[in-house]
Amino acid sequence: MGRLSRFLLRLPLLAGLAVASCATLPSAHAAGSALEESAWAAISPGIEYASFSWGIPRRQVHALRIDLAKVEVQATPPGQDFGQVTGRSLLDFAREFHCEAAINATPFYPESWRRGDSLFLSGVLLLDGTMYAAPARRYVALVFDRDGKASILPQGKLGDTEGLSMAIGGFFELLRGGAIVARKSPRQPMTIVGTREGGELLYAAVIEGRRPASAGASEAEAAQLLLDLGATDGMSFDGGGSSEMVIDAGSGKLHLVNWPAPGFPPIERVLATCLGFRSK
Repeated sequence: MGRLSRFLLRLPLLAGLAVASCATLPSAHAAGSALEESAWAAISPGIEYASFSWGIPRRQVHALRIDLAKVEVQATPPGQDFGQVTGRSLLDFAREFHCEAAINATPFYPESWRRGDSLFLSGVLLLDGTMYAAPARRYVALVFDRDGKASILPQGKLGDTEGLSMAIGGFFELLRGGAIVARKSPRQPMTIVGTREGGELLYAAVIEGRRPASAGASEAEAAQLLLDLGATDGMSFDGGGSSEMVIDAGSGKLHLVNWPAPGFPPIERVLATCLGFRSK
C-alpha cells in the first residue's frame, strides 16, 4: 500500500485534528516551490497530491500539482438554460466523469444540499469555445487555450473567445506575475488555483477552515500559499462550505480529503461548476 493510500485510510480519524504525518511548509517564501519534492505523492501520471500544515496560525492544506501536458481537464457540463447547471456533489461529479482528482469551482446561487437542483452561475462557463454562462466583470477566470495551457484572465476581457477552449469563472485575482494583489478579507475555507509562466503547470489547493486545528485563510494568505507552492499567478474559486477536493488514491475509490462542514462524517454541499482532472 502506497503512502497516499495509507493516508486516506486514516481520514475518518482526522476530524478536528491536524494531520500528524503531513509535511510542514513555512509561512513565507519567495516565488519558487518551497514544498519538498518528497511531500508530493503521484495519483496518476501528471497528477500529484500533497497534504501539509502551513502558516501561523497553522492551517491544513490539500494541494494538487497538475502537468497539463499529461492531463485532461473536465468541467461540469451546461444545463438546459443559459447560466444554469444541474447541481452535483463533487464526489458524484468525479465519479460520473472518471476524474482522478477534482475541486469545486464557480460561485453560484442558491445554496443547495439536494442533488439535481438547478443552480445559477455567478460567473463565466465557456466549454469547447461556446459560452454557456455570462462573464461576471468584477471577477477573474481560469482559462485554457486550445493547446491546453492555463492562464488567469479578468472575466470582463472574455468577450473575444477565439483561441480559447475553456473558461471557468471564479472570484478574485490573488497573484499576478509573482506579486500579491489580493484584497483584505477575513479567514475562511478557500479553494485556490495558480499557474506558472508558460501555463503548462497548474496548482490547486483547498485550505481547511471548518476544523478547530485549521483556521482557514485570508485572500492575502492564500496568495502567499500559491507563491510558496511555486505559482506566479493565482485566483480564488468559491470558498466556505463549497470548498472541497476529492482524489483517487489508486484503489479506484474516490475520497473527500477535507472537511467542508462541521460534523462527522463530513457533509458535502451540492455544487455548480466543478473542475476535474484525469490522466490522458
